[in-house]
Amino acid sequence: MSLFRLDKSYFDGFKILTKPSRHFASSSTGVTGAVRVFPLTSLGNKEVPREAADDEVLLADSLEDYRHSAITAFSAGAGSYETAEKYMSLVNSTGESVKLKKQVEILRFEPSFKFTSDTVRKRVIEDVLFPYYRGQYGSTCNWGFTNYQTLNFFTTEDDTVPQQSVMIYPASSGSYRPSGSFSFEFYVNPRYQDFQRNGSFHAGTLFHMSSSYAVSLVSGSSRDINGYIDGFRLLLQLTHSAEVPPSSCSLDMGSLTSPRDYVFSSSDNSLTYNTWHHCCIRWDNNIQNSTGSFVVDGEEKGTFVVPRSALDVTGSLQRTPNQFVLRHGGATPLTKVKLGPPDALFIGNFYEGPNSEDPRAGEDDNDYVAQFFNPLAHYKDGTPNFYYPITWDDNDCPQDPDDWRFNHPLNAEVHELKIYNRYRLDNEIMTSSMSGIENLKKEVSNGLLFYVPPFFVKNTRTRQIFQTPFQAAGGSTDDPFNVPLSFGVGGHYLNLENFVKEFVRDKFPRLWFLSGSTIEDQTGWKSCNQFLFTTASVRKRNLTILPNDNGRFHPNFDILRQDVSSSSGLSLFVDDMGVQNLSLVSLKNLLPTGSIGEGLLGTESPGSISEALEGASPDDPSVPAGAILTIYNRTRDPSSNEIAIFDASNLFYGNKIDPYTYTLKDTAITGSGGRVSITLKDNGRGGLYRADATGSLAQWNSVGTLLYDEGIAVVKTPLLPRFGVDQFDITLKGQQNIHMLRLDVPAEEGNLTLSENPTFESLLPTDMPADKNTEFAYITNVNLLDENLNIICKSVFSQPVVKRVNDRFVIRIKLDF
Repeated sequence: MSLFRLDKSYFDGFKILTKPSRHFASSSTGVTGAVRVFPLTSLGNKEVPREAADDEVLLADSLEDYRHSAITAFSAGAGSYETAEKYMSLVNSTGESVKLKKQVEILRFEPSFKFTSDTVRKRVIEDVLFPYYRGQYGSTCNWGFTNYQTLNFFTTEDDTVPQQSVMIYPASSGSYRPSGSFSFEFYVNPRYQDFQRNGSFHAGTLFHMSSSYAVSLVSGSSRDINGYIDGFRLLLQLTHSAEVPPSSCSLDMGSLTSPRDYVFSSSDNSLTYNTWHHCCIRWDNNIQNSTGSFVVDGEEKGTFVVPRSALDVTGSLQRTPNQFVLRHGGATPLTKVKLGPPDALFIGNFYEGPNSEDPRAGEDDNDYVAQFFNPLAHYKDGTPNFYYPITWDDNDCPQDPDDWRFNHPLNAEVHELKIYNRYRLDNEIMTSSMSGIENLKKEVSNGLLFYVPPFFVKNTRTRQIFQTPFQAAGGSTDDPFNVPLSFGVGGHYLNLENFVKEFVRDKFPRLWFLSGSTIEDQTGWKSCNQFLFTTASVRKRNLTILPNDNGRFHPNFDILRQDVSSSSGLSLFVDDMGVQNLSLVSLKNLLPTGSIGEGLLGTESPGSISEALEGASPDDPSVPAGAILTIYNRTRDPSSNEIAIFDASNLFYGNKIDPYTYTLKDTAITGSGGRVSITLKDNGRGGLYRADATGSLAQWNSVGTLLYDEGIAVVKTPLLPRFGVDQFDITLKGQQNIHMLRLDVPAEEGNLTLSENPTFESLLPTDMPADKNTEFAYITNVNLLDENLNIICKSVFSQPVVKRVNDRFVIRIKLDF
């Protein structure tokens, strides 16, 4: 054995960055991926009981006391084999250590309805962590979300959502009907396939104006390896052919006869599943001999010919309003029927029903699409009244049409819906596919008839607004979700009207089967969300707007400035510091706190004034609404509670979450019947963005924030109702440093060749002739000692190392910690 000192020059420390992967899932079936707090646990680790298992065991108070007594007995010579066996049997019968089996999970929570620890955690994230990390992550650390959405149309195999839902835009005097030439332009993603393997995809309509035009999405011939449709095409119907249900239109363009003679289709599989496509359908009588074309992603995907003689005398896509035409009435002979004006544009479904006056019917039996905009609808939904001066409560008030069918719901996501009264050129289409409209007024003067981006806007029409599930009041909304329900009784109800404004004529649609109604009779206690989500139309409403993941397109947010007449219309487009940011919808201060007396916010004692003014609460949403909002009164927090927070312990990731590796999924959003799946990913700069489409993704479109160093993800957008409440799935990589200490122990020439071990014998290192007279020693281990010569580390070689007198080498030892 040889002792010598190692100075600092023999030590070298460094670290290795590792990135361990983690997967965690939580659902009704249980939890997978939980992490043990103590990773090196064993079945041999027992929980020592506080009291003895046997009263005759040397009067011991515990198993530990008995062990000491047994050892003492053996030391005194009084022990026996039976004593040891008794002790071991007691150990084996002792239960496993509960503390050593402890596991941690990724926790999901929402702000509570009362002031609890979750309330405090939310305020710490919002008021402490967000400002702290704002300099590092930028605008993602604001209590808001990016104003960039899609219109989501979907159906389910059961009755989870209504298939007859549609947006009905008022179009008095055919205001959305092109004349002379036309262009339909939009982004579409066929996000949903058929329900069953080798099943059929039902045709779904995007635009429909009675007797004028219809644009639909239909299936192509391509299927994936599982037998589901993954190729699609566009269907265009003009003039009288627009009255034919799209599902009954043959795609054999060479054999079409009246009334299907003006049905046209893009080329087969011109659209692909779950991919964003920019589409334009255009036609002009003076271009290419009246030949129109389907343009998909800048490429021509089919043509069609429409002679001008097919249109009316003005060149419009419908026969002249109130024109008499012959219509067959079943078994009755042909009669003259007067057509009604195309007073509605249907978005997301195909209207099947009359729009005419039959002289054989009584005056009250005639149905027009204009009846969707009757006085009662004007009162409840804020839509225009096409029947002035009749008021809503008159006995002869026109009601909704009796004869209607909406059997062609669209199954896709769309945005940037535009209708032009002219033929769009290739360079214009290319520009539109990359960015939004630059100047709204200029575009309107250049033939734009209809434009739904959709953006969130503050202004809406006066209508009936839920205060509780049982009570409504007149007013307008300037927030993304229903504030009285959220801050009063804890309900989520999306203000869909604020997202579907038509910008050219400042119109808002009637949301057919996309709205709830007040409950007349309570049938047992339920929470507000349970009341709301029981209604199919509310479930569909809350998921009609989703975050946009189309990375090919970047909107022009200045349209929001061009659309308003005063700065108050932009007051919600600010960051947390009050600086205007048109791309951001703030969720920070949604209530006018200054208008509520401070004394009313400070007490919750029974019988107090505050309690009397609360009214409806999450505990009982059926009572009338009070003067102040209950949840706000309890928490004093005016920022949005329509969020979900996911908190992961650093046992999952180490030092921090590795950027670009965090994925958060909800495979069946609440209320979608398993049809809507949402995937969120991080953009490496603290932002969470939607990542469901194939191809380029909108990484800048923030729906939440991820704090890498804290393991906290906050989904802030109200467009994903109760995200992850039923199930969620998280995959991530962490960053964990492994610190290493390297020691170089020199074995110098002439050293380490002798041994003081009494069993030492002088041997030859090998049987080679050159080694016959060489002295050597075997080095078997290296011990590291402290200044008191205590062994603090030992390195043992797998086999001895030969050290000759003339050998000179370095033994390198690495320690991980």
